[in-house]
Amino acid sequence: MILDNGRFTQAVYASSKQNLILAIWYDNANKSHTEIAIKPDLNDKNYQRLLETFSPDEISVMTDQKRKLNSQSFEILVKEIALKHGLIYDPAVTNPQDKLVVDHLFNPLTGETGTDLLFNIKSKIFDLPAVTQSTNIELKKKLRESKTPLESLYIAGKFLYE
Repeated sequence: MILDNGRFTQAVYASSKQNLILAIWYDNANKSHTEIAIKPDLNDKNYQRLLETFSPDEISVMTDQKRKLNSQSFEILVKEIALKHGLIYDPAVTNPQDKLVVDHLFNPLTGETGTDLLFNIKSKIFDLPAVTQSTNIELKKKLRESKTPLESLYIAGKFLYE
């Protein structure tokens, strides 16, 4: 791709190996953005052009920011799914109105209470129509073997949204 009459607006490493950069090129003529895959090779013309705008350190910072944003978005999605389906609660709470505690998803309880919470979450997930009607034996096995509430909900999301 010929990069004329435009500018890079963002660049992030595609993986922790830092052997590929996904950069966003804004084309002034078309007034459009295009994602371009660039190998970090000093002989590559696109990489040379990218370095005119961003240093490798700046690309690393943008990569970290994107990963943090993706992580936050994932947490929000998991909380929404869990609350929507009533999958998160604290079994030690006697008042049913106080049972939904999202924090237990990311900071699992220990001991018998934590074990009960995980068991109850898995039971709720197995009762979902998307799970009971599924023929995906491998995914059901992963759900049975999940060790944390978050892992269980991640697998529930696979049944519900994939």
